[in-house]
Amino acid sequence: MSEFSDSYHLLASNIKDANSLIRQSERYGMVIPSSGKYIPFIVEGLKEAGGPIDRLVQHNTQLLIHYAYAGDYGCWVKFFDKDIELACLCYQAGDNLLFKKLAVPLNNLVSRAIINESTASSLQDLATDLVVEEIGSKIAGVLGLQHVSWLSCTDLTYQSKKNLQKRFSGAKFVNVSKRGQIETPAQCIPNEWCSEPDQPSFMYLPVPSLLLTVEQEAMVNRHFEYWTKFGDYDNETQQGFWMYELYRMYLPSRYRYLCDRLMNLLYTQPTKLLEILRAIIKLIDTDLNWEEYLRGF
Repeated sequence: MSEFSDSYHLLASNIKDANSLIRQSERYGMVIPSSGKYIPFIVEGLKEAGGPIDRLVQHNTQLLIHYAYAGDYGCWVKFFDKDIELACLCYQAGDNLLFKKLAVPLNNLVSRAIINESTASSLQDLATDLVVEEIGSKIAGVLGLQHVSWLSCTDLTYQSKKNLQKRFSGAKFVNVSKRGQIETPAQCIPNEWCSEPDQPSFMYLPVPSLLLTVEQEAMVNRHFEYWTKFGDYDNETQQGFWMYELYRMYLPSRYRYLCDRLMNLLYTQPTKLLEILRAIIKLIDTDLNWEEYLRGF
């Protein structure tokens, strides 16, 4: 069985900071003692496995790293300052442009003094002759992240507290009474935003109705064409989701569910994409150069 791991690492001197962050997320979590500068922890989130949990990130007040590794695919490391995503390091097998793609996020981290030039150089060198089976542990080693191997937020769902205590001596458990209570039926009652039952909880959340400028409306139409004609995925290279990740990076954390809603409706109800895109373009509201990502649409 291939390894799948994902965990959080908080830059803090006191383990209480990680405990507090988990409490605010209202999720079941586990904090692991560490001798490094980052405090490792996991938060229950079976359906969100592999990606950062927005409900946690929106309460973050410090530097937070989300680490994810899949033995058959690669490694993804995201950096957050408060609830803002600063950078994403994506090491994926078969990506011939990986070395070049890492330059921008690494420069961003160096400019903010999150990593130094030496660390950035080591992380970029890992893109050369990438070995998927080794990349996760190597990245963690360079960044100083501890307890990453075979550790996942899904462990809190599938493993007992007793078993986890055996694996991680001294681990602290937070919100134990919240175990298995991520979604309640009340969150998934059909409403004006989603009339169908048994959909993911984010489908029942409201889509903000906002007033856009003429320029923003024109940009929405271009994004709509991009999604309906290109789909944010290149079948030839088997790579994609660039725009999806861009939206998630720049949207306020409490609205990142709009990205998942968009993806869920892309192939089933594409006509509903316009209202979502209007909200996304308005909420991002930045001088971002969309031309680099719209691929001529």
